[in-house]
Amino acid sequence: MKRSIKQMNLFFEQYDIIIKARPLRFEGDENNIRYFFILYFTAKYNLIDLPFKKKLIYQLEQFYTLVSTIFRNKPTIQDRLNFTLFSAVAYEREKNNHPLVIRNAPKITFLINILNSLPTKFTHLNKIDSKSELDFWIRTFSLFTNNKTFNSTPMLSKNKQKKIFERTGIEQFLFLFSKIFKIELTDNERFTISKELYELLFGFLKPKNIINSLNNHYSAFYKSNDFFLDSYKILTKKIFVHCFSEELFPYFDFFFFVLTTHSISLLDNFYSLFAKINITIYIDFDFQFSIYVQNKLEKLLPGNMNFLLIDSADKLYNTNGISESDLFITNIYNYKSIGIAFKEIYILSHHISEFDIENITDIITEVYKKNYSGIILEGEEILKQYFNTDM
Repeated sequence: MKRSIKQMNLFFEQYDIIIKARPLRFEGDENNIRYFFILYFTAKYNLIDLPFKKKLIYQLEQFYTLVSTIFRNKPTIQDRLNFTLFSAVAYEREKNNHPLVIRNAPKITFLINILNSLPTKFTHLNKIDSKSELDFWIRTFSLFTNNKTFNSTPMLSKNKQKKIFERTGIEQFLFLFSKIFKIELTDNERFTISKELYELLFGFLKPKNIINSLNNHYSAFYKSNDFFLDSYKILTKKIFVHCFSEELFPYFDFFFFVLTTHSISLLDNFYSLFAKINITIYIDFDFQFSIYVQNKLEKLLPGNMNFLLIDSADKLYNTNGISESDLFITNIYNYKSIGIAFKEIYILSHHISEFDIENITDIITEVYKKNYSGIILEGEEILKQYFNTDM
């Protein structure tokens, strides 16, 4: 035992931590000790079935949910798990007489007063009556509450909050993000999103970059997105890097996750910009088959497809927009005899098979890619204009 402790202390020395026996305990830099336990429990339990009393876990989860509700933040499973682990470790350290020294104690009193004023039946939280108990919980929640946003922003006027958004880069980020990805926001929507983004970078839900292992899910979300999000995420990161200071860069994965998933209309709006195609269908043996092809494609393929159905050969030459179609579907094998230059042509037989669907899907995907690339290139040019730099 002594030999093992001695070897471990050689490692912990660089973190101002020492393991002592009789009784067995950790001493040293309290912040680092807590971070060690957080990392250890994360690696061992993966934030699930943590080795704490179920009653404590339940109380902490209730506190997180109530605070998120009060400050109109959208709680997430990942954040709740992070908060529960951080606070449970702090709780046990405080309970075992290893207090954290906080020079600028957060003004959490007003929040405790709010919670104390609510019936226990609703909050499922014990009342906090004494000063010592209040100080205990302040230190327990210090990792999440010792920051300006949680203490002050909800108490500020809307105009003062807007000035904070402007000063910290939130306003510039939203302006460029909306301009590049052609997203229209009302003043209220912009203010609401600004508050949430500010909370992510500076506030109560701000992830702790020291504990990188807790952000694996967010990093995986950023790195593993499918094709249509590849350039979107890269361009979003460029906007982020230009608008915020370097110290905030470690938070980008979390920021990107919330920005992409919490804004329900964001993906729909962005997708609608490039996922659109004009398709002309001409089947010379039966017009009803053209209608059938249209219906089948509409039900099986994504995006906004604008169809133009031609019911006679004469109308091929008398209908505006045919030559501008992105895709011409026909059963005429000698399509060159039509004498019209089409961007893409697909030849059908008297049926439409799964093989046909796959081929048409590939063509449509290429059109979407081209549209998408145009949006991204335009976005790059906008960034060059505002930051006068090569991307």
